[in-house]
Amino acid sequence: LLRKHGHILPREILRVAMRAMYAVTQSNWYPEGDAVPTLRILRENGFHTGVVSNAADDENTQVLIDRSGFRPYLEYVVSSAAFGKRKPHPGIFQATLDHFEVAAARAVMVGDLYAADIIGGHGAGLNTIWITRRARELPEAEPVAPDAIVSTLSEIPELVSS
Repeated sequence: LLRKHGHILPREILRVAMRAMYAVTQSNWYPEGDAVPTLRILRENGFHTGVVSNAADDENTQVLIDRSGFRPYLEYVVSSAAFGKRKPHPGIFQATLDHFEVAAARAVMVGDLYAADIIGGHGAGLNTIWITRRARELPEAEPVAPDAIVSTLSEIPELVSS
């Protein structure tokens, strides 16, 4: 974008500026209180867990995963910045399925963004759980219904275990 407008900056200056910008986000980002307990329960029950993120910066994604305490419960983390495609593109979901060596029909995408997570997961053949804690209502005209809707992460272990 800068180059398009005639501004050419050395990569190191851009890197420093990006780190400064993400430092603000990182200091104001916190995990949901039920995230770590839910991940712990899922892992204790033998489920494989990972993150598929549409984040624009992979380093920032990794920092947030570590600071949140999620890392011990995750076997795979992929950001769209590192992968080169954003959800709902099926490739980012397929890469995750390939990592886990699991068929899409045996996997579940849990997400809060309808278009990226639910439509994207469904398009890749995954089961989907929409967490609506901060999401809007499902409009009647949406083409895909999630397999389940929850308002908290703590509802997930019971859903996937049954």
